[in-house]
Amino acid sequence: KKWVLATINGSWRRHKTLIKKKYYKPYDNDKERLLNRPKGIPEEQFKGFIEMVGSKKYKKIARSNKRCRKKQKNMHTTGRTSFACVRNEQQQANANKEPPTIVKMFTKTRKRVATLELKWSSYKHNKARIVAQVIRSVLL
Repeated sequence: KKWVLATINGSWRRHKTLIKKKYYKPYDNDKERLLNRPKGIPEEQFKGFIEMVGSKKYKKIARSNKRCRKKQKNMHTTGRTSFACVRNEQQQANANKEPPTIVKMFTKTRKRVATLELKWSSYKHNKARIVAQVIRSVLL
């Protein structure tokens, strides 16, 4: 039950972020937002969403979260890969098959990638491929 609720919560947060990015931020006022609402969301529900995102309480929490994110120094960089998978991978790479130390795990899970590795086949649209190439040329 706990896992199911956590999964639903994560899905809702991702969905809410996507809706906010595509249908809330691009428009200057609530009237425009309602005219351009997503087709899959009933008008009354989208009105509720607009009210929630535009409320003082929501904006205060968002500002607080933004400040806290800026203060973070050592964020992990493994993405969806669990620490257990990283630990197992490190153990298998070790000649003696010993588990990695805490220090090794810390450095491995917080390592920044120096170069941008792009999988060109993953880009279905030519525009995305061009943008990726421009980004790569700027970063490298």
